[in-house]
Amino acid sequence: LFITYYGSLGSLLPYLPVYYHSLGHGGQIIGLIGAIKPFTTFLVAPFWGIVSDQTGSPFMVLYFTFLVSLVGQLLVAWKHNPTYIMTMVFVTAFFNAPVKSLLDSMVISHLNDRTE
Repeated sequence: LFITYYGSLGSLLPYLPVYYHSLGHGGQIIGLIGAIKPFTTFLVAPFWGIVSDQTGSPFMVLYFTFLVSLVGQLLVAWKHNPTYIMTMVFVTAFFNAPVKSLLDSMVISHLNDRTE
């Protein structure tokens, strides 16, 4: 899961601006769309960390947010309207925010369990 997730990010992210340009969007819209994900992740990631800690089940939080994020990412291509794309990128970023940190935490925890 770890390698698959980061591999997919590395193969997808460089081509998103090219895709948005092929839809006819200008540089300002592409820049706005590109800025939504890091800004949303910065604001929302602590919330998901609290949810994960409070539920005591980081795997379930990871599973839920990953699936919702996946569906949101697939729906980005549904329409070409910039407002729709920005909304879907925000929804995707909102639910994708904890995926990286939870994956990293679970891998480190698993490695610590194996060394003891």
